[in-house]
Amino acid sequence: MTGDDEVLVRVVAAGLNHADWVYTSGIPLISRPSFGARAPKTIVRGKDLARVVERISANVTAFRPGDEVYGELESGTFAPYVGPPALRLTHKPANLNFEQAATVPLSGMTAPLGLRDAGEVEAGQRVLINGASGGVGAFAVQIAKTLGAEVTAVSSARNAELVRSPGADHVIDFRRNDFTPGPTRYDVIFDLIGNHGPMELRSALTRRSIEPPGSPMFPPRCPTSSKRTLVERSPSPSGFGPRHLGHGGAGRRVVMVDAVG
Repeated sequence: MTGDDEVLVRVVAAGLNHADWVYTSGIPLISRPSFGARAPKTIVRGKDLARVVERISANVTAFRPGDEVYGELESGTFAPYVGPPALRLTHKPANLNFEQAATVPLSGMTAPLGLRDAGEVEAGQRVLINGASGGVGAFAVQIAKTLGAEVTAVSSARNAELVRSPGADHVIDFRRNDFTPGPTRYDVIFDLIGNHGPMELRSALTRRSIEPPGSPMFPPRCPTSSKRTLVERSPSPSGFGPRHLGHGGAGRRVVMVDAVG
């Protein structure tokens, strides 16, 4: 530990995310200026953790040695010990074991940021989640249902029951059906895959308005986006959070999760 607000924690479990693969592989290539041109800038990767507090710094009052904690860091959670700022951690719920807790931080934070904050989902709206069987998608289905939405989950046929079990009202097999041509339209589309362009996604919204280039739906191209033009960056410390891509009229939104922070 180097600061007065840090906590030394011992590894028990660490979560593996798509972000870690991007850091390690350097794919997409547009990520390399940020993560390392020839090799990863960060030697020890890992973002999610569930650990036991070993030692605390002088200004830390929220934790004591022996406390079980979890959280999301910029990197380094694959190491046996790490000393993050105390604000990056919180107490682990007693009903989760370490392995379960380590899967929650990045995915569990991205889903509410996308649906509640960027998507502004309201009760009675139709919400489509593209990539509903993944880490973020599994949380997103539950959160959308909790917010009172009618949820359509896009996944493979083999994962149909997986997305139905937490509450999806409808399931679309992406290998057999494309949701963008219709006939059903949606108030909010939460895109976790990036396999459809902005115009396709916009066509699947319930109400559409014609907006010129430079508007929220057609913003100037973002140089850090690997998939498409994005508008709002997530407050997620990792940068791997949801971005509001645009809308098709009052209360109609497209939100996607980008692979590059």
